[in-house]
Amino acid sequence: MNLRDFCRIPDFALVLLTTYSLDPLFFERVVLNDLIAGGATRIFVLADADQATEQIAKAQGQLISLGRRYRLIPVRMSGAFHPKVCIRIGRDQAVVTCGSHNLTRSGWLGRSLSDQTGGNRESTVTWRVFSGTPRARELYENLMQLTTVVELAGDRDEVAAQIAATWLRAEQNNAASNSDPAWVVVGAARSLTSVLEQRWSGRKFKSLRMVSGSTDQQGAMIRWAANTFGIVEAVVEIDKPFCSFDPGALSDLTVDLKLKFYDGHPRTHLKAAVFESESGCAAVVGSPNCSGSAWLRTSAEGGNVESVVIYDTCRHEDFAQLFRPDQGEPSSWQDLGLLPPPPPLPPTIQKHGLRHLQLHRNIGQFTAFLESVPRTPSALTLVVHSNRLVLDSTQDPCVWRALVTNFISGPETLFGHIEIDDGHVVEETNETWVDDVDRLDESTGPRLPFGAVKRLSSNGISEDYKRLLDDLQVLSKALLTRPSDFPDPPTMSYGKKKSPQAVEPERPVTTADVILSMDQLKSHHNGNSLSAISFGAISLTGIMRLLFGEDSHLVEVDPTEAEHTNPPPDGPLENGPEPPPRPDGRKPEPKENGPTAAQRQKLLKQLQEFKDHLSALNFAETCTARQLQQAAAYPLAVALFAAGGPWIQHEERSTLAKIIREICEVLFCCGLREVDNAQGKEWTRPPLVREVRERYKEQGKVVDFDQILGDGTLWMIVLGSLAILDENPELKLARNLVLCDAARFGSLSSNVTPEFLAPLVRRLSLSSSTDFPEKIKQLLEAVVALEEHVGDHFDEWRAEFDPMGVVGDWLWRPKLGFVQVTEVKEPDNAVVHSRQQGRDFIVKLRIAPALFVNLRGVADYNPTLRILLAKACA
Repeated sequence: MNLRDFCRIPDFALVLLTTYSLDPLFFERVVLNDLIAGGATRIFVLADADQATEQIAKAQGQLISLGRRYRLIPVRMSGAFHPKVCIRIGRDQAVVTCGSHNLTRSGWLGRSLSDQTGGNRESTVTWRVFSGTPRARELYENLMQLTTVVELAGDRDEVAAQIAATWLRAEQNNAASNSDPAWVVVGAARSLTSVLEQRWSGRKFKSLRMVSGSTDQQGAMIRWAANTFGIVEAVVEIDKPFCSFDPGALSDLTVDLKLKFYDGHPRTHLKAAVFESESGCAAVVGSPNCSGSAWLRTSAEGGNVESVVIYDTCRHEDFAQLFRPDQGEPSSWQDLGLLPPPPPLPPTIQKHGLRHLQLHRNIGQFTAFLESVPRTPSALTLVVHSNRLVLDSTQDPCVWRALVTNFISGPETLFGHIEIDDGHVVEETNETWVDDVDRLDESTGPRLPFGAVKRLSSNGISEDYKRLLDDLQVLSKALLTRPSDFPDPPTMSYGKKKSPQAVEPERPVTTADVILSMDQLKSHHNGNSLSAISFGAISLTGIMRLLFGEDSHLVEVDPTEAEHTNPPPDGPLENGPEPPPRPDGRKPEPKENGPTAAQRQKLLKQLQEFKDHLSALNFAETCTARQLQQAAAYPLAVALFAAGGPWIQHEERSTLAKIIREICEVLFCCGLREVDNAQGKEWTRPPLVREVRERYKEQGKVVDFDQILGDGTLWMIVLGSLAILDENPELKLARNLVLCDAARFGSLSSNVTPEFLAPLVRRLSLSSSTDFPEKIKQLLEAVVALEEHVGDHFDEWRAEFDPMGVVGDWLWRPKLGFVQVTEVKEPDNAVVHSRQQGRDFIVKLRIAPALFVNLRGVADYNPTLRILLAKACA
């Protein structure tokens, strides 16, 4: 299989490629398109830093996907980052290729001897990995080896988090693979020679035959093979210009070394070593050339990181096609007139280097990572195209940040550099590309049918509605069960993560805080200060893009829509035939223009089932923060679009509102009861968002959680949808209490920047006649006033007024807050629903006066409470 076909194998979303050399234009124009055709949504390229940065600089101005559609992570080490693998991970399996191919045109496309086009002679081994097998454990271990050599902690965490979100997370517990052949990443922790010494312990070989792309000067690998396995003769086949053996360094070599020089047409870049003996052969193919750096030393010792496939047993003829019989016979190295190597080049003068630039659009921030600490004091300025931004220091002296409100946009990847002014001289760093973090995040999961939510607001025919319900079912299942489709974006912390004990608790939010925030948002979205900020300046994904994107008011175009288009209601299409009459002579009934009653009920049933699964313990234990954000927003988005289209009739609005209210209670308000019948245990879980945040805190990742859930987008969706959705007057207090719970839920607004959230507020305000920031302020003030007034008079009123009444009455009790009567069971019992406990319980009527105040009963006689209750129910 050639590598282009390998990249197009369908349904593998996560991709990790490693390379030494990189042709970024070839990668974007060929390899990237092939990977996307194969379903890739999250793509990482790990490349040797010295090679990659130079090529990226040459291609500046021509790259359009770097830092937007894929992540390039330069790997810096004293040796070379030299493995060449492509790993593609799907939902329950993976495909892997390991060989000698770099991410260049000549390496990736390759060339056979008969092919007269450009390209190298390369070797590639490809296989498939299934979950639950030793090969899966092997894949997991090699991925972990690759992540350990990534220098910056944030990059390591990002790659590791993507891997952990897949099925491979469970493979670390499988049995280790002892298969033949074996795939190994070497140089990170163990050298290739140490691996072979363990696998081939006690074996002896007579000869070694190698084909290589280059050599070292001393023949270190050949000396090792002689000392360890007893080889007495070796043949190395190589293109003559790339043979670096030093005749002076080979003078004490005890092995009979012969060389076969190739003509370089095509260039030989493959690497293979076959160890031969009368009792059996073994082989190594992959990325290591004939050198001590590739075989003998780890990266900590100045060696390379390599990737190899090891064949413990083989036949010489299995690898005969890798060698070239047409190039004559090998000759002793002494007869070939080898020349000593040229002297090394003088070292270059080092200056401050810029390692990495990140743009977080959601919070309006550039982050710059320097290689060394600037002199103190120094003023740092980030220059991105013609824009100059003042950088502020952070706790890490190599990490600097700048706020930005007017984003630069264009078709190509952004590049920037830093000016460092120490008061005497201004030094410029190298220029590097900008990783647009939110754009990268947007590329994840585009194959999920998010557009189905938007289609709820459009009319169609029965088949359209059936397909729409099916798409919603697929989307909701993914939101609830597939965390790998919603990986968390990269962390913004590149230093050591805080320990769970060092992280501050969730920030409490008071009513005064929310009112102040609403005033700030209102002032921004009503004023002219946003003229420089477009909606495109805020990066949104999945459900958020549907609700807040610039085209959110447009119905998604269905490419098959023309097949189902109905005639206009006032007659047939022009020049079209009249529809045939019915047998009884009457005109045919017009096609139904909306979903059937059964389809409408199915949508409500889907939402109810979604709520049940959302509150399940296994979701809280496995979901990512991004998955939680999208899952929480999904039913709210469905409600908003469905309520604006043909799916929700007047009599169904209360049912829809009740489901949404219950979902918000699960997320932000009520405790969730759990029963373990096997162990006889029963306990109460916290609200879902707080429960997942606690899990992130225990894992030392609560900062990441707060950045994702606290950017304000989910906050706005919850408040906006609850404020806009209307329902029966007797149910409005229940809706308003949940709205106040969400408004004061600190995790949803911990990282809000009013300048960037205001356009989202405007978008929601334009979709309804409700000025919901002002409405939220009024409701918060009304609910707080009601709570305070009832609390002040609780002891007085509970003794004076009968607390029990009819179904729907609201009761109040200190610490328990508002509860509602859901059923009256004559003559002794009433069933009430507790919002805080998320459950119903029975109250004895004879003891109820000592426990509760009935708001309706008191309001009938108390004008002040009647007014406060009316405001809280507005």
